[in-house]
Amino acid sequence: MKHKKILKFTFGFVFLFLVSLSYAGTDPCAFLKTGVGARALGMGGAFVSIADDATCTYWNPAGLVYIDRPTLGTMIQSLGNPEWESLRDIAPTYQFINFIIPTNSLGLDHWGGSFGISWIHNGIDNIPHTYLDESGNIVRDSFSDSEDAYFISYGSGIFENQLLIGGNLKILRQEFTKITDAKATGWDLDAGMIYSISDRTNIGLLLQKGITLKWANGHIDKGPITARAGTSYKFINRERLHCLAACDLLQAKSHPLEGHFGGELGYMPQPVKLSGNDLSLNKLSFRCGIDGIVLENRYGNIDQMNNHTNWTLGLGLNFHILKQGLQIDYTFGSYRLGNKHRISFILEIL
Repeated sequence: MKHKKILKFTFGFVFLFLVSLSYAGTDPCAFLKTGVGARALGMGGAFVSIADDATCTYWNPAGLVYIDRPTLGTMIQSLGNPEWESLRDIAPTYQFINFIIPTNSLGLDHWGGSFGISWIHNGIDNIPHTYLDESGNIVRDSFSDSEDAYFISYGSGIFENQLLIGGNLKILRQEFTKITDAKATGWDLDAGMIYSISDRTNIGLLLQKGITLKWANGHIDKGPITARAGTSYKFINRERLHCLAACDLLQAKSHPLEGHFGGELGYMPQPVKLSGNDLSLNKLSFRCGIDGIVLENRYGNIDQMNNHTNWTLGLGLNFHILKQGLQIDYTFGSYRLGNKHRISFILEIL
């Protein structure tokens, strides 16, 4: 009976929320759509119902409950080179780092769950900037775009951790150097949940209030309310082998319904000693996915929006090194504006 009530509430809430979204809205801090974590991105970004590693602060803070030891996560990304010769000198950067600590490590056993802090930075240098000076002379210069997002996160479980809930407070900053009044600060709120129907099936939901970004000249940008709902299922769930498939649906006011699909095959052999007792391989994973495909012909241009499918492929390795847990993930993505290579590192302090 408890299962049925929770399922009815969850699916009913998701349905009402999705159909209530209108077709208007702006899109500030678009860099936050990029995603974090080579594992999640290798699965096409279908991760809202999984969210069981350090990147959960981005995908679904409810997953913080899965983190039972202090954990450090980071990702580096190589962006595809632009095809236009005039933009060759532009240097984009994208970085992610976070730290998660369980409440019991802080002596707050009665709280349950974990806290997390995260930082995402997006920057573009050497953007061409041409203008007339006070004497009417043409000046050819360049400027930079710097964007930062800081996450403060908490997640806990109820019903014996069958239902996980969590939230994010996001502090945002953006600046265009050398441009008058081109500085802004803002904030956003996320609320997430993960419900385990069984040891094979999860459903997840992430609701985002919508970014509020205030510029130095007084102008305010407001982002759309966004909902991300998904499910995952383990076709194989054995002690040393699992095969997982996942699907996320993303709906925002200003965008048609978007789908993300992915899968992961993980094999856990007997630990392979690589260097005495200091280094051993514990798990090997293969991943693939489709990172965003439009499912709704809202504006009559679905074919144009889907004329280039974003495919992803990934590989993951889990080690024990010097008695610590280390997860290394790599993913390759084929995107319209150029191929992307991402590498993630997650260190668990055992």
